Amino acid sequence: MLTPRASHPFGTANHLIQFEDSFLELVGIENQEQITEHAGKNFSFGAFNRDYLSHAEGISMIALKSDGWSEDRRRMAAAGLDLADPFGFSRKAKQPNGEIKTVSFKLTFVGNEDGLRLKFFTCDHQHQRNLFFKKKFQSHKNKAFRFDELILGAKEPDDHLDFFRRLFKGAKIKKTLSGITIYSEKEKYSILSRSALLKRFPGIRISDSDKHLIGIGYCVLVTDLSVTKRILRSKNIEFREKGNRIWLEPN
Repeated sequence: MLTPRASHPFGTANHLIQFEDSFLELVGIENQEQITEHAGKNFSFGAFNRDYLSHAEGISMIALKSDGWSEDRRRMAAAGLDLADPFGFSRKAKQPNGEIKTVSFKLTFVGNEDGLRLKFFTCDHQHQRNLFFKKKFQSHKNKAFRFDELILGAKEPDDHLDFFRRLFKGAKIKKTLSGITIYSEKEKYSILSRSALLKRFPGIRISDSDKHLIGIGYCVLVTDLSVTKRILRSKNIEFREKGNRIWLEPN
């Protein structure tokens, strides 16, 4: 179940697919006139996603768990990461009973490192948890219940190793024949080479010339894979299958 549509004060709007402690955010442009441009260290969420959507769809940003806004900035600055100016905002959130509440966030955007097309940031929720995360929105017909893996691609994964060591300081980071694997508290991040991606997802269309780090997809756990497959077939959505995994390829 999607959350009701919510509008941001900087020109974008979203729906969320919630899990117990994480979510997918479906972002689109709602009001071009509200979008401000990047200016020095002032990063524009609206302009970034507008420009991203002008040439691609898919994963444009990755929100990381926050240890608190000030602690996020202190830790990342100490790790030598380039940070955008402080950024915070509030928006309206429609509750399951129809009531409208205000939720607020403070974000720490990691700056524009060379070779990064994705934007990474931490998101510190400034409101009561129950105003945002709702059991009703965490019930999904396809039986999905949490993230397991985020899949990224890079022509040379090792080119991004230093960045990830700084960003995920203290996390277990393992180099493999396929690329790099980062283990966080509840899920993992797989940064795969082009050859590893083609082996895992036969038929995927990727550019050999693109040196940027790109978002490929994500894996979610489900309680009953047969239910998931039945729903996809009923919607005439094609998928590939191997072992206890299925995956959908972009159109």
